[in-house]
Amino acid sequence: MNLITLNWPSVPKHSLSLLIKLLNNIYQTKVVQLYNFELVWPLLGDFCSDTGYLFVVAKTKTQQLNEDTAKNHILVIQPNTLQHEAVFQALPVEDAQLISTQGTSTQMYVYLQTKTQAQVYSMLTNPVLIVEPSINDPQFAASIDVSLEIFNFEDSPSITIKQPIKVINTQTKVYVDKTKFKANSIEIDSKDYAKKEKKLGTDWFSGQISGFQITCDQCNKATNGVQLTQTVEKANVQFYKPYKIKSINHNIAQANDALIFLNDDDTQKDIIPLDLPSEDYQCFASTYSENYILSLCHDGTQYTVYATSGISLTGWFPVGEVLKLGKLTKKIQILQNDFLIVLDNQSFAISKINMENDNWELDEEYVINLSQIQTQYEDLLTFTPNDFLVTAVNKVDDIQHYKVLITSGEGVFFQDFYFQDQTLVTVNLEYVNLSAELLKIKQYAISSTQYLLVKELAAFEANTLNVFIQTSNVVQYGLKIKFATKEGQTYLTYSGLETQFLLNRYGNWNIVRNVAVSKSYAAIPYSSFDKYIVAIYPIGESTKPTTAIGSFSFTADALTFNPLNFGLFFRNEKLYANSPTSDTEQYSINAEPELTFIQTAEFPLKSEKIVIKVGNDFSTSQVDFDLKITVKPDPPGPGPDPDPKPEPEESSKLWWIILSIVGGVLLIGAIGFVIYRMKKKRDGDDYDSMN
Repeated sequence: MNLITLNWPSVPKHSLSLLIKLLNNIYQTKVVQLYNFELVWPLLGDFCSDTGYLFVVAKTKTQQLNEDTAKNHILVIQPNTLQHEAVFQALPVEDAQLISTQGTSTQMYVYLQTKTQAQVYSMLTNPVLIVEPSINDPQFAASIDVSLEIFNFEDSPSITIKQPIKVINTQTKVYVDKTKFKANSIEIDSKDYAKKEKKLGTDWFSGQISGFQITCDQCNKATNGVQLTQTVEKANVQFYKPYKIKSINHNIAQANDALIFLNDDDTQKDIIPLDLPSEDYQCFASTYSENYILSLCHDGTQYTVYATSGISLTGWFPVGEVLKLGKLTKKIQILQNDFLIVLDNQSFAISKINMENDNWELDEEYVINLSQIQTQYEDLLTFTPNDFLVTAVNKVDDIQHYKVLITSGEGVFFQDFYFQDQTLVTVNLEYVNLSAELLKIKQYAISSTQYLLVKELAAFEANTLNVFIQTSNVVQYGLKIKFATKEGQTYLTYSGLETQFLLNRYGNWNIVRNVAVSKSYAAIPYSSFDKYIVAIYPIGESTKPTTAIGSFSFTADALTFNPLNFGLFFRNEKLYANSPTSDTEQYSINAEPELTFIQTAEFPLKSEKIVIKVGNDFSTSQVDFDLKITVKPDPPGPGPDPDPKPEPEESSKLWWIILSIVGGVLLIGAIGFVIYRMKKKRDGDDYDSMN
């Protein structure tokens, strides 16, 4: 049986005669070997236009396979291969009546209708091996040997392939150890109206945690019931609403359209509204000198620099836009009052700012680009700078030297410089293949790993640079980069590195070019389509990858999302964030989840089973416990007389009544007699006084 392939060129609608002519130009391109199969008649099959795969129904040749009856199969024939390799797979099926296919460039779906049932097969153009961990192992990268057995028919020879592979464990599977859960049973008295709190600890769950969920009939009520405090949740504190703060540089907060000057305790010192040229104009980050604050902004088309001046007796005031930059600018920073660093996607440039005219100019003093790099490192074929960090290092003859770390591609660049008599002096451009250096200390990076943002964790000390470096597809690294001075040199050169901590990436989600780091935590955003999640990690000295303890999320259009327009920062160890559609809000970070129980006489708690789910966007696990409300009996009243007297008989009661009446008559008579004697005596006394 011949397989005929038609190659259709792009034909304009009006070229009908050409199309008819091409239809007559049909020729054989390939003959597919069917081996132990023969096609059924009438021919039954379908073609997937997205992949070029052909699906046809065939029967086995019974005389060659020693089978009693021929068996139906779907032959999967792949394009763009040698003819003896074209039959990609044979799927045993029942007597097929109808076959239909749909798919994408990587996955196909085959619908098959038989006499008794309908079946749908899913097929990948390239087989995928899925490795799922069965134990809770925090190791990020591990090497294992995989054995694959490949065969076509039963009892036919098979081929065994052994292949070492590298397994990456992002710890997205959540594990729960119920034996370590601290709240297996909680008892509360039914008339105890004081608020009860129960900390749950963190040793009973592991893996990447994005949040907790509590489920019960009386959970998550407004004012009473059972509440669960997340490890990360909104604090209901808005930071200088309605200003959307994008970044903070010391005590200067950069909002979209204003500069906010803060005191050390975050109270307001001053607010300078920026007179922006248009509604599309937005500002993202600021850098400052003694006399100016320069804001990196975007006018809707390209990046710009907006200046605010402090040369005034009345304080700071906006000057306006002073510089136009490129469309791919990433960062700016002032040096020594009148030098400006501008980083874009192709170069790192230090220029002197010429402020003589209303529109300032940049006089380029030094630039690092691919051409300049290749004069020293010929093997480097690309330079894609992502971020930079300037730090003061050693002093030579009382002159302060500085070192710039520039992240790019597979490694980092170090550039030393200093100022002498207001002149920029650059020395020693050095490149370090960071991926290779990490592999030397048994860490992990791959050829496609890009090094993105860099944050300084602590001041330069003992020839050591302490930095956090964001990566594109492996763990996020906290590094101690060591330097040394060689004999005859005044500058420091790279000598090695150590890891401080490792933060495991959030599954296979894409990294977002934004990060916030404090002394205790790191906030790292990830995205999948239009969903964005900010994972919170504790940081500290650790040789094993640390997982997220909680998160918060938002949605945004992935096609128009600009990381610079997403505010994420720590201020006095408090985390703040805003999305393109929300105000700047504070997020509380708690070391462990906590339960709160509140009841009143009107709304008492009741006994029930409570479920707590722990999970992320990849998996969930759960634990439950019994809430028991105990009812104590009311205290008893006064008991009976311990020595009760016997009740009197009926006759005794009658005598008591008679005696009471007689006694009453005698008492009244006695009282009357006394009154009579007293009156008689008074009459006698009156008579005597008259005589």
